[in-house]
Amino acid sequence: MNIRTISSGLEYIRTDNQQMGDGGFIAQITDTSTGKVVAKPGSDWRGLVINRAPLNLDCEKSADPATARQFELADEPANWTSATFDGSAWVTATVYTEAEVGAKVGYTTITWNQRPR
Repeated sequence: MNIRTISSGLEYIRTDNQQMGDGGFIAQITDTSTGKVVAKPGSDWRGLVINRAPLNLDCEKSADPATARQFELADEPANWTSATFDGSAWVTATVYTEAEVGAKVGYTTITWNQRPR
């Protein structure tokens, strides 16, 4: 994904189905030495939005959304990947089921395991 896509907030840019993108992710973290799933996102996870777009919803219909876009882009917090980083002020994650998301191609090609306890 390039910055033009990210900062427009759109997907399928310059196609007949150009539309607002969705801002979520799907993850399953596996220990490759054992094959065991060691983490999956859940409602106990937190996140911080550092790229918000589009701020002007009319760019969805623009023939050149890269020039019509309006967005907010903040820096990543310093040391956010550190084990001692305190992300408790970040927003709690919202978890959606496969049915609520309407799973896209790729989602169903992964063997999903239950969340580890």
